Amino acid sequence: MKIKLLFLFALSILMIRTFSQTSELRIELDLKDDYQNEMVFPLGENGFLLQSYEIKSSGGKVGCRNDFYSTDLKLIKSETVPVKERVLYANSYDKDGVNYTMIRNRRDYFAIITSDAKTQECRKTEGKLADIGELTNMKVYNGSAIFSCAGKKENSVLIVELNSGKTKYVPVKVGAFRSKMLSILDFQVFDDEIMVFINAITDKNKEDLYIAIFDMGGRQKEIFNVTKNVKEKLITVAATKIQNRYVITGTFSKTRSVRSQGVFIGEVENKKLNFIKFYNFLELKNFTSYLSQKQQDKIERKKNSKAQKGEELLMNYRIVTHPIIESEDGYIFLGEAFYPTYHTYTTTVGKATQVHTVFDGFQYTHATLAKFDRAGKLLWDNTFPMWSTSKPFMVVKFISFRQGEETTELTYSERNTIWYKVFDVVNGEIVKDNSKEIIDTFLQGDKVKRSFSNIEYWHDNNFIAYGFQTISNKEVKRNRRVFFINKISFSNQ
Repeated sequence: MKIKLLFLFALSILMIRTFSQTSELRIELDLKDDYQNEMVFPLGENGFLLQSYEIKSSGGKVGCRNDFYSTDLKLIKSETVPVKERVLYANSYDKDGVNYTMIRNRRDYFAIITSDAKTQECRKTEGKLADIGELTNMKVYNGSAIFSCAGKKENSVLIVELNSGKTKYVPVKVGAFRSKMLSILDFQVFDDEIMVFINAITDKNKEDLYIAIFDMGGRQKEIFNVTKNVKEKLITVAATKIQNRYVITGTFSKTRSVRSQGVFIGEVENKKLNFIKFYNFLELKNFTSYLSQKQQDKIERKKNSKAQKGEELLMNYRIVTHPIIESEDGYIFLGEAFYPTYHTYTTTVGKATQVHTVFDGFQYTHATLAKFDRAGKLLWDNTFPMWSTSKPFMVVKFISFRQGEETTELTYSERNTIWYKVFDVVNGEIVKDNSKEIIDTFLQGDKVKRSFSNIEYWHDNNFIAYGFQTISNKEVKRNRRVFFINKISFSNQ
């Protein structure tokens, strides 16, 4: 694997408001080498893991290469783990400097690679899987990996013992409900228990949230209806445990729409709701601020017209929600809005013309940050545009956040631009706004022609940016296509 380590100095900074920023190191990997499917996993103060796979197989196997790097981007150790060929990345989970990556092929093979950045050692768990659908929301707890599975016939929870590779499928069942009426919204692991949030379609106009609790062996301990007397339908749910209470937040709908119409927050204790509060998106002070003034005025007129009739204006959005961000005196909600895009083309056979529609990926448009107190009262909210230039074919989270005592820091990237925003947790005001830095090679004569990047919080005030670039240089005959990694340090000073 050809790697170039470039020490970067004297950075040119493009800013709207001034902040201190340094990009200390950069790594480039030539994509014409013998590896593919590069992925980066930041592991806090333990450095980061760079994972890739051999292109050519041997004896039905390929090498999964695990490169352990320090926080100053120095290679510490490489370890290659053989796995079956034609595997695809399925999911991953990081905790305490350890990365767990699940890969599987299109048949029944799976492997979980455990990479410990503290010891620079890897371990492999292999086994067979039935056709249980897409694996999402991976978590690792006490020697077991847990997944949510969305299958064609039913939804289930998968538990994999990391020592033995044994698997256990736990189908989601709620009373007399048929499987197709049930779906898993989320699950969390607390104190040797798996808490599964289940959406159950009760009739054409009503859906309820059930919470099922399993032990780590997959045995169901209890199940209860949280929203029996709640009219609203919960679309997305995230939870956290505080002592013996569970705080839930997410988005909801007041109609049969599968899209979100507002934000909610609630508290569950002893199988009952202590409270649940709903906020229409249009109740948020700045929710439409990402739109043009003309569009905002049009929505306001519609809202006032509805209000005069005693009605409520509802707007439908698709929102991906982040885990609850707990602050000293409340909770912070973060959601990213997106919509599907398509293009059409026509074909003609004889006299018949047929129009075909092709999915182009999800376009992300804006994000909302909102803070609630411990009783669920909305304290403040802020919305900002985040028009992504890349359109993923699966729902992802573009924003990385870091919660401090006095601020919430958000970062995301658009091709070769990094956006950095800092919010005051007391009043929601933006401390730093729309600051940006071009991710560049900083080599004389280099010109970035194409760039697709991601950014994630790493450790302290540092973020890690990585992605693909096509670079031209008059001194070189052909363009370079590289996978790059940048260390970006932000400061509020």
